[in-house]
Amino acid sequence: ESYNPGNPAYLSEKIKSCEKRLLSTAQKLISPSQALLTEISKYISFSGKTIVEPYLIQTNDIPYKNIYSLSTIPSLLSVGRIEARKGQDIIIQALHEISTRELHLTLYGSDTPISASTSILDQWLSEVPKLVASNVKHLGCIPRDSMLRSYKDFDIYICSSRFDNYPFTVLEAMAAGLPVIAHNVSGMKEQIIDGETGMFFDGSPADLAEKISILLADETLRAQIGRRARQQIESHHSPKSIENSVTNMSN
Repeated sequence: ESYNPGNPAYLSEKIKSCEKRLLSTAQKLISPSQALLTEISKYISFSGKTIVEPYLIQTNDIPYKNIYSLSTIPSLLSVGRIEARKGQDIIIQALHEISTRELHLTLYGSDTPISASTSILDQWLSEVPKLVASNVKHLGCIPRDSMLRSYKDFDIYICSSRFDNYPFTVLEAMAAGLPVIAHNVSGMKEQIIDGETGMFFDGSPADLAEKISILLADETLRAQIGRRARQQIESHHSPKSIENSVTNMSN
């Protein structure tokens, strides 16, 4: 059993074996989330010290969103390798659920081929009406600085992963002041405060569609969540807050 459910095929058994051996011989495990430590405890018997240490976010590198009024066609963003574990199919199905308005979804990240002529994204798009599929834009992998600058240009960020450690992209979107909707599982549960610095959905397209609709209908709520999210990043993921956290752990 792997501590990372849904491991894709490119993580071979040899890699998993090496990973398990390395974890088993460690004296200390440092993780950005308690969720990952919990999964590891199911995978190996570990008696060493475990530490949860937040990721560092340099907010100066991420332009802040200060306009929350919607464009003519609202825009959604999701960043990550396109694969079943990341759950972008849930977002696409949610777009199909929201039949009352047109939405644009932009995906950053490499696609996963399933044959010489098609990919997993192709398959997912073939399962929804062409009108919905035409509103999904896949931009592949772009330079990191370009991605950081682009967060503020979207209306909502969505993390739909079926499992994830502690997605860095969620923190980046929060740092940009972008309202985030995340699947209420694994490390995402530790990243936002539901209704205050983000919103959770239960993993179903229907619930995601409902949360998207709630945010799109309320500019004040989008702004409040986005600003509180930025404040949370500054409070818990800034160089000073990380320094204080490490100092406290050492004492």
